[in-house]
Amino acid sequence: MPGSDDEPSGWVLMHPDPDAGYRPGFAGGRLGCFAVMRWAGWGIVTEPLPGGVLAACHPDYRDIPFSC
Repeated sequence: MPGSDDEPSGWVLMHPDPDAGYRPGFAGGRLGCFAVMRWAGWGIVTEPLPGGVLAACHPDYRDIPFSC
């Protein structure tokens, strides 16, 4: 991804959807992002990082999450 050279391989940082609290169902509410990422097989850090971002690790890197 452009501009992500300083991030560890296999990781993405994302902001939760601000409208998720108004959306019903599986992807709704505060935990919807976690549910979708886990369903897709991504490892996700459940503790918010500085700035409110979430970190998720691609399934290919789950066994080696901090390789660069």
